[in-house]
Amino acid sequence: KALLERLVDLRYCFEHLHYYHPRFKGSLKIKDVAPVLINNTLPLPEMQILQNTNSLDEYYKWVLKKEGHQESKKLLKEYSIVKAKSIQLITQVLLNLISTKTTLIK
Repeated sequence: KALLERLVDLRYCFEHLHYYHPRFKGSLKIKDVAPVLINNTLPLPEMQILQNTNSLDEYYKWVLKKEGHQESKKLLKEYSIVKAKSIQLITQVLLNLISTKTTLIK
C-alpha cells in the first residue's frame, strides 16, 4: 500500500498544476508531451517507438493471436521500456521546473 500512495499520475501535473506548452497540441498523451519536455534526451529510435506505436492495437493483436502477434509482443515490450524511461525523464523535468519555479512556456 505504501507504494500505491506514492504513485502519481503525471496527467494530474499537467491538468491541475497548469503545466502546459503549446507544442502539446492540446493533448496530454505521452507521445505529445515527451518530445516537448525531453527532446533529444531519448535516442531517435526510442522516440519513434514512443510516437508510432498504438499500444492498444498491438495489445489486441497479441492477446487475440492475430496475424503478427509475435511482432506485437516484441513491440509492446520495447514500447513499455521506452514509455517507462520517458515517464522517468518527464518526472525529472517537472521536479526541476517546480524547484526552480520555472514555466514551460518560453
